[in-house]
Amino acid sequence: MVNLLNLVVQTLIMIEALLKAFEKNDTLQMKEIAEKSAAEALVKSDSLEAKTSIIAYALAKIMEKPRIAKTDVWKEAYVELKDKLRQPSDENLNFVIAEIEKLSRNFGRFMQDAVQKARIKTATQMYAHGASIGVAVQLTGAERIELQSYIGETKIHQKYRSSVKERLANLEKFFQ
Repeated sequence: MVNLLNLVVQTLIMIEALLKAFEKNDTLQMKEIAEKSAAEALVKSDSLEAKTSIIAYALAKIMEKPRIAKTDVWKEAYVELKDKLRQPSDENLNFVIAEIEKLSRNFGRFMQDAVQKARIKTATQMYAHGASIGVAVQLTGAERIELQSYIGETKIHQKYRSSVKERLANLEKFFQ
């Protein structure tokens, strides 16, 4: 019970940090929170933490675009999103994600909206920290094919200098 409570408190602390960065329009901090939340989501297998990562990255991407951030629609959404983040729950985080998707689609010029990008980015962070593609997809809701394609375009695979067989042998030694 204590561990579960500790996990919830850590997630709430991360959401509070996101809210502060959001209020300051600090997109760099928001992206750092997205990266930390992705790693925490993997370690804790926590979908709320994964949603925090997705929200942080997607909001940062939208806020970086002056053509969106200066509109009345954004200003109205900004207030509503802040209110929902102040009362974090699974329902409110889902609402925030849905609102970001709507904003991104309405203002977007590209095929992929900010939330889809954020899901891929969060899943990629998880993969880089050791998650399987399946686990990354399950926690983030990213599309498997899009994730595989994106990972294939990155240099993550170059991070591992040893073969899969060598890494497996090292892992087996670790657990002996």
